[in-house]
Amino acid sequence: MSQDPQRPPTVRIDPRIIIPMVGIIAAPFIGFLFDPNIGLFILILCLAGMAWMTWNIALQAPPQQQRTLKMGAIMNAVMAVLACILFVVRL
Repeated sequence: MSQDPQRPPTVRIDPRIIIPMVGIIAAPFIGFLFDPNIGLFILILCLAGMAWMTWNIALQAPPQQQRTLKMGAIMNAVMAVLACILFVVRL
């Protein structure tokens, strides 16, 4: 079955990636409403999970996309480590 050349390919989002995405967006609001440490903890979990999933996806991606995906995974991991340091300092 061939695709129509005028129509762009469909992008499917893996449902497992939606949870960390929602968590990253919701973490500041949870931090404002309840406790900043809870918001930071949720942010740490979501960023670390996103980094792990992105790295695994990068290993399966074509060579042209591997570098970009690995860089994104490293950036997420660095942000998770920085948030973890801030979390420990706040305790």
